Amino acid sequence: MSYQNQSDRDHLDIIIGPPSLEKLVEAIHNNAVIHEITIDEAWSNLVREMADNFIKPDDAGLSFFSEMFTDLLVYLTKFSG
Repeated sequence: MSYQNQSDRDHLDIIIGPPSLEKLVEAIHNNAVIHEITIDEAWSNLVREMADNFIKPDDAGLSFFSEMFTDLLVYLTKFSG
């Protein structure tokens, strides 16, 4: 096994974040102006909405979080041995 292949098996990278921070900030600012709320309130609303959508179950009873966590466990189990 080459060094690169072994390196890929020894760790797991998880990258979470928006693809464009500038567009996100602009959208939050626009949302605050439209709804006549503060920037802090707009950010809080966005975070709350994202968290709700992340844990809200779908028709099968699974949330995005549970599906992601299950996929991660399957991946770790598959490649840990």
